[in-house]
Amino acid sequence: MDGTYTWQFVTGNESNYVYDSTKIQFTSNGATQINPASGEAPYIINVEQVSYTFIQSLSTIESGSEQFRIQISNDNTQWYYYNTSLATPAWVEATNNETIPEITAQSNTVNQLTKSVLEKVAPEIGSGIFYFKIYLFGNVLVNSLTFTYQQYYASIQSVRNLMNPYGLRARDPNTGEYCDDEDFLSDTKLIGYIPMADAYINQELQQDFYYHKDVVEFHDGNGKASMTTYYYPITKITHVIMYNQLLQAMRTFLDTELIIQPDWGEIFLPPIYPAFLSDKPSRAIFGNIFVPGKRNIEIKYDWGYIKPPDDIGLIATKYIGTQILNAYWAWITRGIQSRSFDGYSESYMNKPFGDIYEQWMKEINQILNWRRRQFQRAI
Repeated sequence: MDGTYTWQFVTGNESNYVYDSTKIQFTSNGATQINPASGEAPYIINVEQVSYTFIQSLSTIESGSEQFRIQISNDNTQWYYYNTSLATPAWVEATNNETIPEITAQSNTVNQLTKSVLEKVAPEIGSGIFYFKIYLFGNVLVNSLTFTYQQYYASIQSVRNLMNPYGLRARDPNTGEYCDDEDFLSDTKLIGYIPMADAYINQELQQDFYYHKDVVEFHDGNGKASMTTYYYPITKITHVIMYNQLLQAMRTFLDTELIIQPDWGEIFLPPIYPAFLSDKPSRAIFGNIFVPGKRNIEIKYDWGYIKPPDDIGLIATKYIGTQILNAYWAWITRGIQSRSFDGYSESYMNKPFGDIYEQWMKEINQILNWRRRQFQRAI
């Protein structure tokens, strides 16, 4: 799944970040140092989690005579920067960031993180939850940071961890480099296989397991105290707006007013009691039911999984494994069943790793069947 997320560094969004409030301030235009002449470089770290498999781009809106610098992480523990001083530039771990020269040497500007550089994040750092550490220099003011990415159930690392014991990689004996034609776990091959697993699972289950933000739905009021969203599990309710078409009145419910069963997407309106009506008696015209009407209920919410469930990640990885085994079988046989020359014969009637292939497909189907029974439902 392709995704885009934008972090806004403006007044009102302070709780979305970890930062030193004695050194950094949030304004209507963005975040900046309180004392630009301090000679320090305080940082901001995001709290909101976004899961990625591959990173496509980073872009920013900033102003001032200087630029901020950035490190990234996939677990909020180890931080990385793209080191261009190496013979072969690569993502490496930052080791010390106490002084301005150290921070500058072990971080990057956003302009340095081109598409080709960000494509190396998944193979060299790994997939995971995207975190950034933004260092503010001088009078730089950062308004926003936009992150585009792809999210899948399996990753390069999970597939390699599964397949490494089967000897499907070949190295050149002289250079030690992997031979592209005979390396069935190369970055290029795995990047091509990973979306196939998602397509297969989503088609089989008629649903997905990604994270979806700010989904807006319109429902017919049902005259009951509860309503079910089209998708689940619910991770965040932004608001529920109910419109009484008969009385031409509207009311907005915030998440703190609602009773939510997130696993099944059920939303319950709060009970009516005297204290609840004392400050605004007009609330009584709505009662505690979803007032009957046509498309008079608006629900804005987040649903899905920041990380795919473990069983979905497992079968996605094993499905990719089966495709790799098929590719290996096709490569060694070139599509023939047997061959002979000079009195020597080889038969390919049995697939290499055939028992493993069958076992994995059995496990995949078992989990798919369980997920169908557990989660598939009519709306």
